[in-house]
Amino acid sequence: RVKAKSPFFLHVPSGVIAYRPITGQISPETFRSRFCTLFETAHDGLLVSAEIQSVQERLKLLEALTRFSFIQRISVALHPSNPRNSQRWKRTDERIKALRAVRYREEFEAKPGGPGLLIPPDDEVVDKIVMADDGYGQASATGRIDGHVKTITTSTNPVAAQVPVDDDPTRILRGLQPTLDDILRRTQE
Repeated sequence: RVKAKSPFFLHVPSGVIAYRPITGQISPETFRSRFCTLFETAHDGLLVSAEIQSVQERLKLLEALTRFSFIQRISVALHPSNPRNSQRWKRTDERIKALRAVRYREEFEAKPGGPGLLIPPDDEVVDKIVMADDGYGQASATGRIDGHVKTITTSTNPVAAQVPVDDDPTRILRGLQPTLDDILRRTQE
């Protein structure tokens, strides 16, 4: 028996999926997990491994970096883009692909008792954080903000769009279009 349905839209060329969680029945995690299972099952598991990661509101972690009075640690975990990449992180993405890697991890930790990490705004680390923001991994920073130790991650700010609740998918898609256009534009910058 079907208890709930979660409508979704798939932009095939980019692989971007927009979906509506159903409160109390289909959480974002459940949707992503079940969608991947169904996709892999439909392909009989042959050379197919599906994974859905949320596209994050851009630059929240980067904004937080400027508020840290002391940065203790920065961690970045990425996977190659599919199908295209942004100019901002193209070099990193192409390096991951050239190595034929499915995952890339990097972590910086400040010297205990030292002045903390210094991350210039034009640094390669910043580009990797933007790549994570764009849905190709996760990044986090731990440090002091206003005297308190905090950890800020890219995984806590998924992009959301307000669209009409409607049975007509055309009207829903029209409401989603500006958000989808913004996400697609991000991968072409």
